[in-house]
Amino acid sequence: MARKRMLKPKDERLLTTLGQLALGTTDQLNRVHYAKGNFTSTSTYLLELLRLGYVDVVYYKTHPIGRAKNVYFLATKGHRFLTRMKLVDDEELIRPSDNQLQEDGPLAHALQANELIVKALELRRKFGHWQIRFLPEPRLRRHPLVKGDIKLIPDSWVQIIPEPEREASIVFELDRSSIPLQRLEERIRGYLIIDQSQEYFDLFGTLGMVVVWVIADGDVKRRDGLKRMTEEILGPNHPQADLFYFGAVDAKTSAEDVYFGNRWFQPFSDEPKPLLPLSWRIANG
Repeated sequence: MARKRMLKPKDERLLTTLGQLALGTTDQLNRVHYAKGNFTSTSTYLLELLRLGYVDVVYYKTHPIGRAKNVYFLATKGHRFLTRMKLVDDEELIRPSDNQLQEDGPLAHALQANELIVKALELRRKFGHWQIRFLPEPRLRRHPLVKGDIKLIPDSWVQIIPEPEREASIVFELDRSSIPLQRLEERIRGYLIIDQSQEYFDLFGTLGMVVVWVIADGDVKRRDGLKRMTEEILGPNHPQADLFYFGAVDAKTSAEDVYFGNRWFQPFSDEPKPLLPLSWRIANG
């Protein structure tokens, strides 16, 4: 006799996304699956999953004045449901114990890092047939990039495949402006060594990689300082200069602007570029 499912497909989709992302706001989860006007319904679905014990919630304020946002994550019951129903490969699931949730910097940073994944998933919803693979920070913390003495834990990794034989694989580093630039020098040198390595291929199944430094608060001065330091590390005519991108975005930056907007700078160039070829957007209407 077939196992009875107590949840509807829409509930399973939301649980699956939370299991893969680790956490998300109502707005993020709505944008992954539905149009903007469906926010109220998505909120209702999530509150019902909370009532049934499949998800938990913490409350996060982006400003001292204003309403807190609900940040949802899988409860143990939700994790067991996805595992039992085999809706997600076990390796893709974030265990509830892997979440480091608290109402301060780490939670804000996790939401900002996931936003870059969410925006890629928005493009998948728009263009339909695109394939999106991703690893959020909790999975990368479990399986870091290691080569010799180098150990790197990016904030997220996204692979976009618009059609067979085409891909863009992006390592996202969400810059913390409070960290002195000099402390990032080791990470930049680490990515130069990891590039095209067997260790990178073993983790992600591809050799494709660009490293995108995201200045989340839109600090252009910080962006330019990080770009300038990278240029000093590389030196002129370095063959890996095209490995790095630097850009300033904020919460209002749209998915298309993040990936197709001329807002990203590479070493030794003052001309902004998109992360993805514009032909991909034209080909998909």
